Amino acid sequence: MRKSILFIIFLQFFLAVPVLAKGLFSGEINEDKVNVRVDSTIASEVICRLNRTDVVEVVRESYDWYKIRLPKQVPSFVREDLVLKTNDKSGKVLKENVNVRLHPSEGAPIIGKADKDEAVDIAGEKSGWLQISAVERSFGWIHKKFVNKITAAVPPSPTQKIVKAPATSPEPEKIVISTAQDGMIVVEGIVEPRGKIFKRKSSHKLVAPGNKMFFLKGNIANLNAVCYHKVRVTGTLIPSGQETSPEIEITKLEILD
Repeated sequence: MRKSILFIIFLQFFLAVPVLAKGLFSGEINEDKVNVRVDSTIASEVICRLNRTDVVEVVRESYDWYKIRLPKQVPSFVREDLVLKTNDKSGKVLKENVNVRLHPSEGAPIIGKADKDEAVDIAGEKSGWLQISAVERSFGWIHKKFVNKITAAVPPSPTQKIVKAPATSPEPEKIVISTAQDGMIVVEGIVEPRGKIFKRKSSHKLVAPGNKMFFLKGNIANLNAVCYHKVRVTGTLIPSGQETSPEIEITKLEILD
């Protein structure tokens, strides 16, 4: 009995922790008008269609099906009362594990989950619902025969390197960086604009503890909305090139204040 209770507690904790690591591998679609479905069966509802050469991130394999992360452009819906608008085009989620649905209805299939304070792109409104871009934890299923594997992923390491801010910092915080193997970085800090420079990819910067600076590449409207706010950024490090500071391509943006 005791073991069963401990297992249930562990399972609840495990399911509550968001997965930030990359998927199993990247794949390329090999035909046009390929259906992405709500579940791993041809009877389930179609979410969207992909075409030849489209690239997808496979996160799970089940028999003859792959579970993939949905493209950002897939229409998704969330209840209006669960999002605080920061402007007409963006907002932040107010609760944990908010259901993201395929249609603006409580009976519509759930295609994703949004985390508390996660920033979302708002495309429109309809009868108490907001249409948003697909969030990070949005998934669908596609038959394996339509996907060609193009890159193998390196298994993510469970360890993380934690770099503490210098003692001279007025508010000691920490920068959490995942191992270089999975290519993902998680950083907290204050967002500031970089100013306008011709042909520059990153529009904003993140000032982390100890005045450590990262340049940010992502949705400009979302970044404008969180300027001078404390945020948590999850993303991929981009090769520095001519930049003087590391550059992050954002996959997830959370507002912390």
